Amino acid sequence: MKLELLVGKRALSIAKPKDYTDWAESLLYEDLDSENIGILASMGFERDSDSEEIEVYFQKILTDLNLVLPTEKAALRSYAKVICEQIISGDLDPDDGVSILESFYPMSDYEAIYGIWEDLSGDLCLVNDSMGCIFNSGLALENKEEYVKGVAVQFLVLLETILPDRFFHFSACSDCGHIGESEFEVMDKPWMPDKLYRFIYKQGQTQRVICSNCRKPFPHHMNDYVGRKKYLDKKS
Repeated sequence: MKLELLVGKRALSIAKPKDYTDWAESLLYEDLDSENIGILASMGFERDSDSEEIEVYFQKILTDLNLVLPTEKAALRSYAKVICEQIISGDLDPDDGVSILESFYPMSDYEAIYGIWEDLSGDLCLVNDSMGCIFNSGLALENKEEYVKGVAVQFLVLLETILPDRFFHFSACSDCGHIGESEFEVMDKPWMPDKLYRFIYKQGQTQRVICSNCRKPFPHHMNDYVGRKKYLDKKS
């Protein structure tokens, strides 16, 4: 158990007593020995470890080793990297990895980049039910494992990339190659003023997303793996 994993689980509020005792035991294998490390490691042999006592010795070990815990945001980011690396290496089942990573979105106070995993999780449910996906172009039942690995590789790159403030409002057009914020066009009775349409039909007019450069419909949004790939390819 690495400290990055442990603090990540702490940030997600899923750290268990065994995670702490495994971490302490791993320190012993690294020849980092102290009375507090030994005590915490030995708690792994107890049937019902006291969580408050574990926290006390965890904090003592941090002091012994002059370790400072990262911020919750940094802890989540480090843990996300670990999970992605495990998905890519095959050490973690892709479905299980997505299940873990989608929980980062609410725990991060809805930081947009973690929404990638919530969108992918929703699309995987649709694909598993033999339905078409919404956000991830090209995702299918027969390629879902490799697709998830591809998203994990891409996610690691995104974490190391300085993205525009409104990145997830951008789209990438397959026709003209333009990348930027999209526009909308009215599909139903575009000549009719919106207020009049709402008065008559008791609803808003139907709109579709278009490229702000060439006006072609349905450019790839940055919620889409393909849209993000086009952005990163162009940036490189």
